[in-house]
Amino acid sequence: MLSVLKILEMAWLAICVFSLVMGAYLFNTQGWEASQWFFGGAFMAAMFYAFRRRMRLRMEREAAEQKDRE
Repeated sequence: MLSVLKILEMAWLAICVFSLVMGAYLFNTQGWEASQWFFGGAFMAAMFYAFRRRMRLRMEREAAEQKDRE
């Protein structure tokens, strides 16, 4: 289960980086109007990445606590 969360976490990070790169490229070539959706997508992907990371760390901590109780 934790490996799936790591994969999802890395996927959101990759989407964030891709969106930032594409947003920067479009901003330099076509201006703000063309790039704003990519920057918005990067922001949303960063939020999902942070949420998934926090969730994974919490689940890892809970699993370790449960293992210690046994």
